[in-house]
Amino acid sequence: MEGKEILEIGTGDSLWLPFLCKMYTSSHFTGLDYSEFGCHMLRQRAKEEGVNIEVVNADLFNPPIELLEKFDVVISFGVVEHFDDLVSVLTSVKTFTKPEGTMFTLIPNMRGVIGYLTRKFSKEVYEAHNPHDLSSFLKGHEEAGLKVIDAGYLCSNNFAMLSMSVQKASKITYEFYKFLNRVSKVVWAFKSHFFELPATSTFSPYIYCISHRVGETG
Repeated sequence: MEGKEILEIGTGDSLWLPFLCKMYTSSHFTGLDYSEFGCHMLRQRAKEEGVNIEVVNADLFNPPIELLEKFDVVISFGVVEHFDDLVSVLTSVKTFTKPEGTMFTLIPNMRGVIGYLTRKFSKEVYEAHNPHDLSSFLKGHEEAGLKVIDAGYLCSNNFAMLSMSVQKASKITYEFYKFLNRVSKVVWAFKSHFFELPATSTFSPYIYCISHRVGETG
């Protein structure tokens, strides 16, 4: 991704943009978020980590015209699943990419164990997401006029994702969450010493899709 224009949608207090800035020093990075506070947090993080990130406070459905068709790569982590109409939000994200540009979209796997436990621990957190499986996620990309290059479930497990769901939980629930976290760490240690475990629809915490905007203008 050297020498590219790269945008993160829904950037908030992003860990990814500073990381990518340090890895791809010849690329230009932009973070877009509708929240003024989120933009402030990203500016602070960029300053602390000594990286140059252009921060834009705007609505992805009504962005500044100068951002349209500007970017080689557009990424989002846990954004599009918050909208009821997946096709509509993906179509809006697509408008930021150049013709033949690339999108990387990541969402939590709310149809697997993570989703089940999220619903048990916090109905409020669960209902803030629209639960997709890989099939519905890919269908949304295709109906938004994107060509899917690669997609699938990502990582064998990660119970740390439940942290938001247990912020107001009972002590028993929180202790169970800590136990699950330890399980994840044991599994990761096993993987690092022996062999990789598969990503599955049941236990994987994420679903990802890499897609291209194919030969469009306008």
